Amino acid sequence: MPSPWRDPIPPRWLSKAIGLQLEAVLGAQPETGVFLENDEAVQAQTDRLLASGFQALMKAPFSQAGRGHLRVGPTDDREKSRSWVRHTLEAHGGVVVEPWLDRVMDFSALYEIHPGGRADLLGLTHMENDTAGRFLGIRVAPKWGSLLTPDLAAFLYGPARALPTYQESIPALLPGLLPGYTGPVGVDAMVHRRADGSMALKRVVELNVRCTMGRVAWDWMKRAARPRSSRLRILRKSADGSQPLTGRGIFLNDPQTATRFLAHWEAEGRDS
Repeated sequence: MPSPWRDPIPPRWLSKAIGLQLEAVLGAQPETGVFLENDEAVQAQTDRLLASGFQALMKAPFSQAGRGHLRVGPTDDREKSRSWVRHTLEAHGGVVVEPWLDRVMDFSALYEIHPGGRADLLGLTHMENDTAGRFLGIRVAPKWGSLLTPDLAAFLYGPARALPTYQESIPALLPGLLPGYTGPVGVDAMVHRRADGSMALKRVVELNVRCTMGRVAWDWMKRAARPRSSRLRILRKSADGSQPLTGRGIFLNDPQTATRFLAHWEAEGRDS
C-alpha cells in the first residue's frame, strides 16, 4: 500500500459524525442516526425510537470495531444508559443515536483516494461481526458475488442498486467530504430486515478514513499469484496460551509471542 505514513488528519474525520455526513449527502433514510451533544437530546431521541417500536443503539463517536456501543430496549434500566451517556459525552463530546436494526449481512466498500482527489473503488468485502456488531473477521474474493447468498445477491444487485451507489455515487462524494486527503478509505454498510420481512440497505454504517482490516485482507489476497476467496480472522488468544485454531490456514503474527490476539488467514476457494 502506498504512503503508509502520513500527516495527522482532522479529528472529525475519525468520528462517526463523518459517516452520518456521507449518509446525509446520499439522502438520509429512516435508519439514519443523529449526532447529539447533550444528555437531554440523547434521551429524547431514545424515547422517540422506543415509542416507534425500535430499540436504540448509542455509539461513542470515536469508538471502533463495534466497541463503545450501548443498546437500549424498552425494559432496560434507563439510569444505567444515562450514566453511559454522561460518561461518553464527557469523553467524546457527543453520542450517535440510531435505531437498532435486524442485521442480515455486514459488508464494506474499499476505496483509494489519489492525489488530485480521484477516488477509486477497489472492491467489496463481507464483514463478519458478532450479534452486537463487534468485528470478528472479514471475507474477500475477486468477485464479490461469490461471497453472497442467492437472495442477498438478487437484492443487492437488483432493487438495492448497491453497485451504482458504491461504484459511482460514493466515489464522487468522497473528495468533497475529505478535501486534500489521499490514501485508503472504507465505507461499512449493512443489509437489514424490516418489520415486514423485506430487506433494506443501510448504505453507510461508518466511514473509516484509515487503513481498515478489510483493506489489509484485500491487499493480502491480491498478493497471491492466483487470488481466491479468503478469510482474515482476529482471534483472542486463550489464557493458557493454546492456539484457538489448528489445521488449515496460517497465522500472520507469531502465536508464541502474541499476548492477546492472533491474525489468522485462510484461502477458501479458487475464484479467478
